[in-house]
Amino acid sequence: MMRILKGLGLFVTGLGISLVVGWWLSQQERHSKRSLPTPNLTPNEPAIEPVITLPPEAFEAIAEPEPAVKPRPEIKVKSKATADDLTVIKGIGPKKAEALAAIGITTFNGLAAADANELREKSAGIGSMEQLEEWIAAAKEMKQ
Repeated sequence: MMRILKGLGLFVTGLGISLVVGWWLSQQERHSKRSLPTPNLTPNEPAIEPVITLPPEAFEAIAEPEPAVKPRPEIKVKSKATADDLTVIKGIGPKKAEALAAIGITTFNGLAAADANELREKSAGIGSMEQLEEWIAAAKEMKQ
């Protein structure tokens, strides 16, 4: 029985301490709310908010920050939309079409205007002289 009374006593003591601490904290909260400065206003007078006016230049500087990295200038490259599919000519596959593109020939008109000797000099191993002449003749037929 003594144990029960001792336990009950501890429980009541703990409950009392928690009530006191809770009351003290609520008083601290009330006190902190009261200590805020209040403007000297009459009951019907509205509070006036301070207004800061910035010049329009200030907003422009905020709206458009300069990029950290300057963009590269645009490089004009012939788009593939303007290039012809040279692989339709017999003997020109994707690799040979790339080799022709590397020396600046991407259209039937460009290939038709080319000279077989110059093509052979510019890109060694692209094809035999006979093949190059056949490609040029086929390109002339395609451009018509």
